[in-house]
Amino acid sequence: MKTLLSFGEALIDLLQDPADPRLYHRNAGGAPANVAVGFAQLGGQAALMGMLGADAFGDFLHQQLAHFRVDTRRLRRTAAANTALAVVSLDPHGERGFSFYRPPSADLLFSADDVDPAAFAARPYFHFCSNSLTHEPLRSATLAALARAEAHDCLISFDVNWRPALWSEGADARAAVTALLPRAHVLKFSAEEWEWLGGADALAAHCFTGVAELLLITDGGDPIRSIDRHRAASHAAPSCKVVDSTAAGDAFVAALLNQLANQDLEAGALRARLRDPAWLAPRVAFAARCGALACTRYGAFDALPTLARYHQPD
Repeated sequence: MKTLLSFGEALIDLLQDPADPRLYHRNAGGAPANVAVGFAQLGGQAALMGMLGADAFGDFLHQQLAHFRVDTRRLRRTAAANTALAVVSLDPHGERGFSFYRPPSADLLFSADDVDPAAFAARPYFHFCSNSLTHEPLRSATLAALARAEAHDCLISFDVNWRPALWSEGADARAAVTALLPRAHVLKFSAEEWEWLGGADALAAHCFTGVAELLLITDGGDPIRSIDRHRAASHAAPSCKVVDSTAAGDAFVAALLNQLANQDLEAGALRARLRDPAWLAPRVAFAARCGALACTRYGAFDALPTLARYHQPD
């Protein structure tokens, strides 16, 4: 089974108590960290590459990642900045709003020199998102890690995961994200992100100028759209009682990558598999159910489903 190397932030989600809005609960989170944990929860081997602060929150995140069987050897620690925080508020439907305490934060200080070449030797899947493109030196480190993944012919996954509040005023987030879309084999967008980037056939055509093979567009409880070089399709999203949607997209990505990894699928073989119209649907269905299950629990790491939870009756 292929392994996963997830790149970027682990952070603290301070989750508002739904019963008492004056209270907030400490939860381990961060999109790339969530994907690593989700992949491991489904039986895979995952590592996280990034930077934590040399503080109590950094200690907690390191312990939580190890508890969920994520390889932490590629994590760095720094005393130059604190671990990032995100204050998460929930509306009555479980939809979340974020207030970020970043920059400055430790994850932004991860540099190209911190990228460990040995992490790519076994040709793991490489996953990243746009949160690591917002500031230097992390942006350059992201590009350096991506180049390493490309040089080792890794299957590359990119979740846009656009958070406008993380970008500096005047930064061209759209251009930064658009430039990297053709460099990933698997691309995940929310419906909002798809529209922000232009949507429609032109955006798909841009992605397919490079190595992109599979585009997935999620839209809450509405159908999931898939686009590959052969066809476009719609996939039903399972219904669920949403209490907290924080980790839903990350659970979806982790589960989809788990499905590919279970077949030891290399980057070059994905296009051939997608020629079969019946091949993709059950894998998207698995990912969609994992995303839905993540919505039924509070938090991020704690909400990510195991195979045992997946198979429990509703």
